[in-house]
Amino acid sequence: MDELAKHIEQSLKERGFCVVLEDELERCWPSEKSEDAEREEQIKTFAESRGWGCFSSYRFWCYEGNIRGAVWRQQSVRVKNGAV
Repeated sequence: MDELAKHIEQSLKERGFCVVLEDELERCWPSEKSEDAEREEQIKTFAESRGWGCFSSYRFWCYEGNIRGAVWRQQSVRVKNGAV
C-alpha cells in the first residue's frame, strides 16, 4: 500500500490527478474479500487519510474495452460564505 501511495502522490504533484486501474487496486483491496460498497469505503478512507479525494469504481473506455479503476485528486478547500 505504501508503494501505491507513493505512486499516487507523485502523480498528484505532476498532474493534480491519478488514475489507478483495477489490477493495482486489487493488490491492496482484493474484491473477493469484501462487498463492493465496503471495498469502496476502504479505498475512500485510504484517500481521505492522506488528504486526497477519490472517485472509485469508475469505468473507463479505452481501445481494449471497458476497464475499471479509481481516479484520485487533491482535496480542494471549499469556501462557503467567505469562511474556510
